[in-house]
Amino acid sequence: MLEDGWNKVLPLELSLSLEGKLDVRELKQFRKQPKAYLYTHGELVQEMKNRGVGRPSTYAMIISKLIERGYVIERKNFLIPTSLGKMVYEYLSKEEKIKKFLSEQFTKELEELMDLVAEGKADYQKILKDLYQDIISVEQEVEVRR
Repeated sequence: MLEDGWNKVLPLELSLSLEGKLDVRELKQFRKQPKAYLYTHGELVQEMKNRGVGRPSTYAMIISKLIERGYVIERKNFLIPTSLGKMVYEYLSKEEKIKKFLSEQFTKELEELMDLVAEGKADYQKILKDLYQDIISVEQEVEVRR
């Protein structure tokens, strides 16, 4: 003990003999947990724009679907994930094969393909058939593992 302090009020008897000094400030490593960032509608739209996900015509629909399905709730202009939203995210992010369909890269590629269809440079039926086959093969793999 370096100073009596609290020991004057309630004496503490140590049965072990501890000699020497140990500077615990050097031993402690504090890890600051990152704060969960909550988005407003505008911030979420801006984040989607920055990442190249979605279109101006789909931003509002995406947010309304998240709210409608109960994945997020809106409180004081912030979108807060619900336990259902977290569970769905955890489930989908665990499945390696499903992650492909959830990635930003996949979304960007799909939007590029839609642009090609709109310009008449790609056949939408072939794109849909290939996408359907990918989804079916992943679904079968996931079912087999269960």
